[in-house]
Amino acid sequence: MIRGLDQARLLATGALLAPALGVLAPKALAPLFLLLGLGVLVLAAVRRQWPSVMPSARLVPFAALLAWGALSALWAPNPLASLGLSASLVSLFAAGMLLVGAVHALSLDQREAVERGFLLGMAIGLALVAVEVFANAPISRLFKVGAASFGGEASESYLVFVNRGAAVMAFWAWPCGLALWRRYGRGLALVPIAAALAITLASENATSAIAVVVGIAAFVVVRMGPGPTLRAGAVLLVLGIAAAPTLPLVAPSPLAVVEALPVVPNSAYHRLQIWEFTARRILERPLLGWGLDASRDMPGGADRVRTDVTIPGRNQRLYDDSPLLPLHPHNGVLQLWLELGAIGALIGAGLGVVLLRSLWRQGASPAGTAFAAAGFAAALTVFDLSFGIWQNWWIAALWLGGLFTQAAIRQDERSWS
Repeated sequence: MIRGLDQARLLATGALLAPALGVLAPKALAPLFLLLGLGVLVLAAVRRQWPSVMPSARLVPFAALLAWGALSALWAPNPLASLGLSASLVSLFAAGMLLVGAVHALSLDQREAVERGFLLGMAIGLALVAVEVFANAPISRLFKVGAASFGGEASESYLVFVNRGAAVMAFWAWPCGLALWRRYGRGLALVPIAAALAITLASENATSAIAVVVGIAAFVVVRMGPGPTLRAGAVLLVLGIAAAPTLPLVAPSPLAVVEALPVVPNSAYHRLQIWEFTARRILERPLLGWGLDASRDMPGGADRVRTDVTIPGRNQRLYDDSPLLPLHPHNGVLQLWLELGAIGALIGAGLGVVLLRSLWRQGASPAGTAFAAAGFAAALTVFDLSFGIWQNWWIAALWLGGLFTQAAIRQDERSWS
């Protein structure tokens, strides 16, 4: 059975399954990702061929970040948790290293097979997330609330169940659009982008909608001049990461922000409080950080500062009674600074520059580069506004999105620009 399977079929199957899992069971993306990496390794062993791996230029910052994270267990508040997370991250990195090499080694025909699997999977995934968003998550309610809620009118919103799926589609819509652009032209390429925008705007996940809009802006700008724009983007990325810990402290207080902008929702007010608290903790250990996964055990993180005031021009009371740091800062750059300090932030900045550099040097057309850059921008938006950066499912989603983009880009085809 194994001898009848090759890497292209394995990857095409994964590409077919991933979007539906990303919508209905996002946490299953990590096991799927690991199984695909293991499958590549097993197939290589059966054929007695050492598998290809990630190019060394991208390998260095990944490996450095993993090594520094493991070393930080020496001063982390919970060393065992840090080491356990390090082991998890290493396994995901090993799988990603193998899968990047496997996609890179595919022939054009084999990439076509993976691409077809991904396009079909995305059609299914977008249809599923549309049903979930516009019908108040009926499928998720069936499995998470109970059969009695399926198909009927819900008395409350269950769209929180769709937050992860909306974020995945906001990112993966771009490699899907890239594949459609290359195959069928710009008309069909806009379909997944428009669908992702409509779905995320209708969901309760504002971050995903912002990610799609940022992706569109990045596409337009990069399309006009890929090389200069991406170089400028790399500079801005480094400057943004360097300045991140100071911004919440020099900005107006969260309360002042809401008083000036009454439309700011309570959830965003809480997010501003989290960032302010995180920035103050970063300044206490700016060089080394508090240790990998220390966000979960941060001194004072469980404290609550109750807010309950009426602000003129606001249609609801400003209310918050949530922890100052619930599990993670909801900002990837601040989490890097908080847990791994300036050294970890520097490595993270290097990784971002390496990824952007690979976009303008890979030889794809301006359109291909613009789609890839848009996907990067969308993922970076979610990275900076939402989930914890070490969540396995989210790391797997990032890797898979990169793999789908890699499979769709043709370095030797320039006619579709």
